[in-house]
Amino acid sequence: MFVLDFNPPERTILASIYLFFAISLVSISEELFFRGFLFDTVAAKYNQKAAIIASVVLFTLMHMSNSMIALAFNCISGIIFVYLRVRYQGVFMSIIAHLVSNWTVFCFGLAYSKLL
Repeated sequence: MFVLDFNPPERTILASIYLFFAISLVSISEELFFRGFLFDTVAAKYNQKAAIIASVVLFTLMHMSNSMIALAFNCISGIIFVYLRVRYQGVFMSIIAHLVSNWTVFCFGLAYSKLL
């Protein structure tokens, strides 16, 4: 009996590679913008405190959702990411933290969807 396979291994591998790069590139690009470009621009024009506030507020607003839990999570994440930016004087550690955060959320979401 012939069974048509709609999810061949090659397609699964390509989807996995795509997901890896999509999630990773989002994390990296957001950090380069919010804790890199935006932070440096606001800090140069005003001061570091204003840059911290702008970074957290705009990051949180960009991730607005209908869920207060998601809003709080994104605000806390933004605070942690900007803390790492200031503490280590660069975006490398905030990029690592953002990658870990996005991959953790993705994996928990995947595991949760498998339970349903």
